[in-house]
Amino acid sequence: MFLPVLLATLAINQVEEPSRFQVMLGATAAKSSWPSDAAANGSLKLAYAPYSFVSFYALLRLGYANTNERMLTFISGGAQFTLDLESWRPYARIAFAHQHEEPVHLVKHNPAHALLGIAHGIHHRGGGEAGLGVELPIFKQNDLEAFAAFETSFTLFVGDGPSVYAGGTAGIGINYSL
Repeated sequence: MFLPVLLATLAINQVEEPSRFQVMLGATAAKSSWPSDAAANGSLKLAYAPYSFVSFYALLRLGYANTNERMLTFISGGAQFTLDLESWRPYARIAFAHQHEEPVHLVKHNPAHALLGIAHGIHHRGGGEAGLGVELPIFKQNDLEAFAAFETSFTLFVGDGPSVYAGGTAGIGINYSL
């Protein structure tokens, strides 16, 4: 909790830029608290930043975990606190998280229901997620900026199943100033 407050405090002294919209695609690898369980996910992050130091985002991950051969649908929404140092932007984020876990054979029979979280045999789990990362601008022209991002994240779930996922994400994205 200290790091987001520190980043927000430091960012308040920066010159404000126009608000922006962000889209990022990423690949995530994670280890769960279950022995020898690992997961691989593709991710999509959509964010709106009313100020340069804070953004509000939705994150969707779709993937696979090897123990019990299960598919994962991860949905989170939260806030990201960023320190804009021009050539790099470290950030901390915190979110509420929800995950669907279902065996692969159930997803094969009804993929739409599995994605929507209404399939028979689906396991719903709630919790929270926190992440630390950095965005590295690679190109900027007018109101459009491309960037690379790297982060580590930790997710804590309650209920049956792995209680913790720890992982890393590499991604590319764009910021569009409004």
